[in-house]
Amino acid sequence: MIEDKLKSKKVSKLNVVSMPQKKLESQNILSQYNLIIYIILLSNSLKNSKKVTKNMTLRSKNWSKSCYQTLSTIIEEDLENKLTLEQKRSMGTSISARTLQKIIENNYKLSYPIDPRTLNTLNKVVIFLEYHCWNDFVHKMDQEIEEKANNENPKEKIIEIVKSAIRREYLMYSNLPKIDENFLSDTYIKNSSSYNMILDVLVDKSKKKQILSNPFNPSTCEILEIEVKKLEKDYAQVYTKEFWLLCWWDTSKKKYVKRYKVISDHFYVLNMINEKWMIKANASTSDPLGLV
Repeated sequence: MIEDKLKSKKVSKLNVVSMPQKKLESQNILSQYNLIIYIILLSNSLKNSKKVTKNMTLRSKNWSKSCYQTLSTIIEEDLENKLTLEQKRSMGTSISARTLQKIIENNYKLSYPIDPRTLNTLNKVVIFLEYHCWNDFVHKMDQEIEEKANNENPKEKIIEIVKSAIRREYLMYSNLPKIDENFLSDTYIKNSSSYNMILDVLVDKSKKKQILSNPFNPSTCEILEIEVKKLEKDYAQVYTKEFWLLCWWDTSKKKYVKRYKVISDHFYVLNMINEKWMIKANASTSDPLGLV
């Protein structure tokens, strides 16, 4: 599929995942995807922690810069009392307000595997939250997600599938210039309109050498509203309101060349295929061509 699109667009030397690498690259992207989920869960855990909410200024829905500095102080004081002398020497007790802001706002970008410095920061945050270490936090979150999935009603399960698909779409854009079609076909029906639209964007941006992964790139994607509008045996419709900000960086020109910013309504159509819900179409009030 990708090869056909490359030929039609006359793309040369495109960094598409080769067959021998495909399995490994897919695992890496899935690991990155999981890291995004864990950061969202970490953000929620921090904001809802009793240690945080007992401070009146941190109960606000919208935090100012001073709120993150307050949180930094709270965490440092807690770790000073909790960690052993050896732990303090090896990992320290402070986390910058800027780092905490990135975590709370779900903008803390992780790469797979996690580098030691970042892992040290994550360990300090989760120790503050009463976990033994980052791996302990991940394990507990996986257990909660599995329990929730087993207890979900059909509508909730479909909502999670659409949320997952949106996050995967954004992650694929963020992972350029690499393209792993398997990661897309795990959620979208292959060769469907929504599948081909995303693939077209990926190929186009790779051809133009445009990425989202440059340092300090402000791109983001948020689901503002989501609701199952129709649910039948093997057919479902889901409505969402989404905010997309994609700031495309040209690696040749070394500058931003396109800014796609939109809040739009989407109507997803899903079909049950081999006992698995898959997305067939994504009708939107925004213009898909705006992405390219």
